[in-house]
Amino acid sequence: MRHSIDELTAFVAVVELNSFSAAAQKLHITQPALSRRIANIEDEVGETLLVRSKKKIEPTRIGARFYRVAKRLVIEFQSAAAELRTIKEDDTGQVSMSINMTWCSVVMPVIVDRFRSLYPNYTLNIHEGSSPFAVKKVYDGEVDLGVTHKPKRLYGVDFEPMLSEEFVVACHRDHPLAALERIPATELKKHVWMRLLRDELFSSLDWIEFEGAANFPETLVNANHYATILRLVEHDLGATILPRMAIRQFEGRNIVLRPLAEPMIRRTVGLLTKQKRELSPAGEKLSGIVRDVFAEYQASTATIIS
Repeated sequence: MRHSIDELTAFVAVVELNSFSAAAQKLHITQPALSRRIANIEDEVGETLLVRSKKKIEPTRIGARFYRVAKRLVIEFQSAAAELRTIKEDDTGQVSMSINMTWCSVVMPVIVDRFRSLYPNYTLNIHEGSSPFAVKKVYDGEVDLGVTHKPKRLYGVDFEPMLSEEFVVACHRDHPLAALERIPATELKKHVWMRLLRDELFSSLDWIEFEGAANFPETLVNANHYATILRLVEHDLGATILPRMAIRQFEGRNIVLRPLAEPMIRRTVGLLTKQKRELSPAGEKLSGIVRDVFAEYQASTATIIS
């Protein structure tokens, strides 16, 4: 199949704006020209990709799959075009990365400081979010690299482990679990537990690997962010299991941490890059800085990966 970038851009615009007229206006072309681009795609695919009605335009099942691929290609083209436009003798340009929110506040100040000292004319774009968010950014080609937890399945991306992160039990200092030095699995199911809510938007990216995850208790409260869960723990409404790093912003409050008894639960944090995508010199330097910063953190507080 051969589709021009203009045709793919047109299809993406129609799906996202749910309107031919709005898409044509955004792309600065006439509506008949836009309709021809969509027709060319459907003729080439041999399937109807959009269902049109008076009130809305919806992609068919195949159209929805085509949209996801087209969106990724358009983003990669736009990213490459932007990079080409910024190639100058004075070494300017853009580098982008995604990172799990838990780690962002810990390592990014040092990473940004070192990168800026080497590439003062570069723009560094940081996309912080959940682990599935960070993975998806790399997968869709929207960023040069990502710092996230190890995906269970690696399709089109490479994962380089940097350190291992321990999970611990967090509870209020007056909670019954606070009296225990270590928390056995048999004790977990006796209390109200809270955990991150799995976002349906990223259900296909629900890959984050937790060794020993079968020992997590059934949860009665779910939330989208660790900050919300820890607020509830702070009010003694339950307990949770979370990576030790996530507790940093709540240090010194009424929350105490207790290690889990065997088996230990950990998750691996590493560098995620898209396969067959060559990093720019600045991107390579950024990835090196990331490795160095995590190695320094690992040496001081984290468990070394054998």
